[in-house]
Amino acid sequence: MNETLAMAQPGRREPAAGYDDTQAMNDVHALVTGLAEISDNQVASSVREIVARTGRPLYRARMITAAMTEDRHGMPAAEVDADGIVISVGQDPDGPGALVQIMTGDAAERSALVVVIDGRPVTSRVAAGWPGHDGGRR
Repeated sequence: MNETLAMAQPGRREPAAGYDDTQAMNDVHALVTGLAEISDNQVASSVREIVARTGRPLYRARMITAAMTEDRHGMPAAEVDADGIVISVGQDPDGPGALVQIMTGDAAERSALVVVIDGRPVTSRVAAGWPGHDGGRR
């Protein structure tokens, strides 16, 4: 399959009456182990339908990689690439603290980004209409 999907909780819809996660997993298992002659697209479509019956939405999963590097001063740094959003962490060149930088590819990525420090959102998806976030208000 060319597409990786992930189940997510935000915006959960009501499940079909009497259809729970265990039944969905049994149906997915039967689908992927029993029908070798169907295409990847047919499998993906069927899995989407099965998951939709549970009330859970599907979102494209991000491929996430991490690497240790050195910054331009030879100090250790870490870089995480979350499918185009790049987060780098290293020594602040102007002091003893840490410098955390987040680079996004475009406005859509920026609007979907949520940054949390010590459990409190610095940015949130409230502006983009995501329910359940209080925008850092406590």
